[in-house]
Amino acid sequence: MIRFRKISYSEVTYSVALHVELLLSRPLRADKQRYNAVVAQIEVFLTNLERETSRVVQLIEDAKRRSLFSAPTKATPWTVKDQITHLAYFDEMAELTLTDPDAFDDKIRLDENSATSICESVRLRYSELSNAETQEWFFRSRSSLLSTLSTGQLPRRVSWFGPAMSPISLLVSRTMESWAHGFDIAETTGLQVAESTSLKDVCDIGYRTFANSFITNGLEVPESEVFVILTLPWGEVLRFGHPESLDKVEGPAKDFALVVTQRKSFERTSLVIQGDVAHEWMAVAQCFAGPPGDRRRS
Repeated sequence: MIRFRKISYSEVTYSVALHVELLLSRPLRADKQRYNAVVAQIEVFLTNLERETSRVVQLIEDAKRRSLFSAPTKATPWTVKDQITHLAYFDEMAELTLTDPDAFDDKIRLDENSATSICESVRLRYSELSNAETQEWFFRSRSSLLSTLSTGQLPRRVSWFGPAMSPISLLVSRTMESWAHGFDIAETTGLQVAESTSLKDVCDIGYRTFANSFITNGLEVPESEVFVILTLPWGEVLRFGHPESLDKVEGPAKDFALVVTQRKSFERTSLVIQGDVAHEWMAVAQCFAGPPGDRRRS
């Protein structure tokens, strides 16, 4: 049985199945109403990834036009170009796990033999690409991934760099990564690009990785839940959890997204945090796979 958490948004209600075990499986196909609902859900998440891609493309084109690919970002020692090659590489890996899981597993095993972390290995491996090659690689890999995701012919589960996940979770993780690395680029170049509905997905995955944030840091997962109230730039309000909870996080959705993607510490945001569990969570929040990140303090 799948457990659903319903998150009501003004323009659409996401029925987010935690890990969506039966995604597009035969029993689901037999139930036309449920099948159509899941397909519609995929389309919503896919639209948000497309919107976030448009934002990143604007940032990349601006950086190239102003010769800023070599500019250092606050994610020392990463440059703007490193941020782009990171996105391109993991887009390719995302498509590979969707289309050829055995090849994906083989490549993971090769990367595991590296003396450096996978992210650092990718950064060093592709650092000699020209600016034009870097831009073209991202455009090609993202376009191909979007095409694969839009076919609807998706497996029930896919391997990744952490636990296996549903294709929807993989899709949303690409949106989150695009938003986070796009922020790194924008912070460096100074170009402001209006937020889109993709910010909702970043906040959603940030909330859903509550338990994993503690597990990743070797901490016991608290039993109490945190109620989260976030305001999007256009005034829409997102709510996660139970209003009766004594632990709360409230404030701008972008600030919450910056914390869970580890772009800012919660102390340097406008978030209002109430309760010990909420404070503990915000101190270790991490919505991406892998070991504990090197949290930024600025």
